[in-house]
Amino acid sequence: MVQKGRATSFEVTVDSILIFSKLQSGRFPDHTAITKQVSAVAEGMKPTFVTEYESQAPWSCQLL
Repeated sequence: MVQKGRATSFEVTVDSILIFSKLQSGRFPDHTAITKQVSAVAEGMKPTFVTEYESQAPWSCQLL
């Protein structure tokens, strides 16, 4: 079930268990880690909190 959140939040829950919170971390998650966690739960594992983050914001730029 998808629930509408606050504009500043990015919360991910699996089986009603919070596995990531941007409000707590102040950062966005590594999307691969989220995908792996959801896949693991689909295979019968218990949900665990994701602590891997994006290495940099997708909207940032690098000057060479």
